[in-house]
Amino acid sequence: MCYVRQKNLKGLGDAIACAEKHTGGEPFAVLLGDSITKSAKPCTKQLIDVFNKYKKPAISIREVPCDKVCSYGIVDGDKIDENTYKITQLIEKPKRNQASSNLAILGRYILTEDIFDRIKETKPGFNGEIQLTDAMSKLEKIYGVKFTGKVFNIENRLEWIKSSIDYAMADDEFKDDLVSYMKTFVG
Repeated sequence: MCYVRQKNLKGLGDAIACAEKHTGGEPFAVLLGDSITKSAKPCTKQLIDVFNKYKKPAISIREVPCDKVCSYGIVDGDKIDENTYKITQLIEKPKRNQASSNLAILGRYILTEDIFDRIKETKPGFNGEIQLTDAMSKLEKIYGVKFTGKVFNIENRLEWIKSSIDYAMADDEFKDDLVSYMKTFVG
């Protein structure tokens, strides 16, 4: 395992490109740190299963309220089964009336080495950055896996606190102490 530091903030596509020499031509996972996921079957495992089945990139998606589509990369596609889509369209942070669905990219990816060539072909897009969504739209095939579980978008402090509470409540070591502590705040 390794990490790479992006020297200049030029977008997620550029950040992924910084890791090219570390992937060894092998498929690789990308997990964005501002989304915390929780489920019986981990989000990345759900993606790996779809990748292993189709041997093509897989990204995690989830439904978001229509008024929030402008905050996410949005996909559309053909439903293959209950939670899997063959993606036909990706667009980065569309205006509400430009979104063909409310299926948002969650921030978990299994990608293959061909993404690096697609990133090199991608011109700056939304916010003048190299968007991974724009590069992925140039891939031959990509699958979306509708995540089954909880998602905490910890870009804001309330969601970060909720994620901490949720995980603590699931831990027998901390649950009772946390409940006792929280009772001091609520009547």
